[in-house]
Amino acid sequence: MIPKSAILLIPDDTARTGLPRPLMLQRIMGTPLLCWLTASLQGHGLTRCLLVAPEAWLETAKAAIPE
Repeated sequence: MIPKSAILLIPDDTARTGLPRPLMLQRIMGTPLLCWLTASLQGHGLTRCLLVAPEAWLETAKAAIPE
């Protein structure tokens, strides 16, 4: 079986949106949108992902991904 992979891009869109953090790191019902996305992908068989984010937001993005 071929493992399912994804590339997760977290652009720094704060200047465009006017929000204090990138849209994918904004909290929805107390949880970052990125966490909701990766949990859904894992539920559909995702086994690995490549995270691409600006250096300033990389640690925050890593923390938002469930184990």
